[in-house]
Amino acid sequence: MTIANEQVYYVRPVNGDDSNDGKSFSSAWKTWQNAVDELCFTGVSAGSIDNAALFLVNEGTAYTGPFSTNGTNTSLDYCFTNSGGEFTIRGLSADGNAYEDVFFDFDLSGFTYNYFLYGFGSGNMSGQDVLWQNIRWKDADRDTNSNPDYVMFTSYDAEFAGFRFKNCQWIDNKVNNGLIGFGNYNGYYYYNNCKFKGNQGFDSNRALITTGNYTVTNAGRGPNFDMRNCWFEGNATVSGTSYVLMTQSLSGQGSVMENCVFLRNGYDSSSKLINLHASNEYTKDEISRCIFIGNEGRVLELEQAHYSDTDYGNSTYGRRIDGNVFIFNGQPLYFNGEPALKTTSFMNNIFWNNTTEDVPAYVSGGTGFGPNRVVDPKFINGLSGDFRAYDDSPVWLYKNNLGTPVGGNFVQKASPVFVGDTGDLSLSSGNTGDVVVVSGRSFQKISDNPIVWRRV
Repeated sequence: MTIANEQVYYVRPVNGDDSNDGKSFSSAWKTWQNAVDELCFTGVSAGSIDNAALFLVNEGTAYTGPFSTNGTNTSLDYCFTNSGGEFTIRGLSADGNAYEDVFFDFDLSGFTYNYFLYGFGSGNMSGQDVLWQNIRWKDADRDTNSNPDYVMFTSYDAEFAGFRFKNCQWIDNKVNNGLIGFGNYNGYYYYNNCKFKGNQGFDSNRALITTGNYTVTNAGRGPNFDMRNCWFEGNATVSGTSYVLMTQSLSGQGSVMENCVFLRNGYDSSSKLINLHASNEYTKDEISRCIFIGNEGRVLELEQAHYSDTDYGNSTYGRRIDGNVFIFNGQPLYFNGEPALKTTSFMNNIFWNNTTEDVPAYVSGGTGFGPNRVVDPKFINGLSGDFRAYDDSPVWLYKNNLGTPVGGNFVQKASPVFVGDTGDLSLSSGNTGDVVVVSGRSFQKISDNPIVWRRV
């Protein structure tokens, strides 16, 4: 159903034709290049407020080009719709339906431009709200093609300021600078249920994901950042003093990061995973119910405020670091300057076997700074991404009043093994606490009445 003059468009790389009007599944365009040019530059619908959505149909193979010359070498003019409009770009299945497990793949291995999408200096793009959903960008390769600097890039004012990413993925990209470099004053970026895996950047001054400015030393620019239910695994940038995997430059409203996993990211001990940059003293960013495991170097680097306040200097307050798990990392928390813990909360976090330290002394106790616990969360195999845990795990013992475990949504309950489920464990063998090996698997007896074993 459409409302008023709302218009949707389709791209079908196998069964489309760029001579079509693109306005239906049966009259789809063939190339991404044509879609960008028609909706943003040269077409009769370029910049129309009626442009509502572009559906990219997965017809069995990844899209390898052609890519838009205008969208990669020249700044987008209208970014698919006019400055007052909202737009959706979504991947569909070959039958034209939307499924959560079907993605439209952009294979960037042969990409020959600097940016997949580039915005700079167009007032027509101010504050546009574009939702990207079920899209995957993969295999950009600087080793065979020196051009790819970013997948998406803008470095000024308000371009791309309302971009949202839902159920999107960035997989195995090697890029000169980063994946996403957004640098403007008033952006608000959303990532929900997204995955970043196996990506690598090669500039020590730039992050794989950057908000605020396109470099890590991003001065006072401060857009906001909202990331939930996302997974980061095996990502890295080159070693160096300014090396950061992800940097967030935040305004007074701060960032929100909830229920995310950061697994084995980083290059070496000089790595910095997340840089929390503060524009002013009341930057209220929140990192809650996340898992940080096996990451090199610093995990959370908390900066002082960029702009000094007359009564509070460059300190910040109002941060919330609650309900997270930090295990097997280099250093969980690093404060660049005075900790400044006024109205700040470091509560109900679990730390275990981090190299440099677990809980810094100044957040180890007191009102608003605890309890934080140095205990083994007893994941089944956390370093392999298996965050199941049995009932006696601290993640369940210290769950919040809503029943959410420490570490958030990726933590799952591990079911004990009842004797009847194995067929090999004797109904009477062993004492509580004993460990036996059956078919190469270890089990521990955790109850005699009833007799219950669990995998260990």
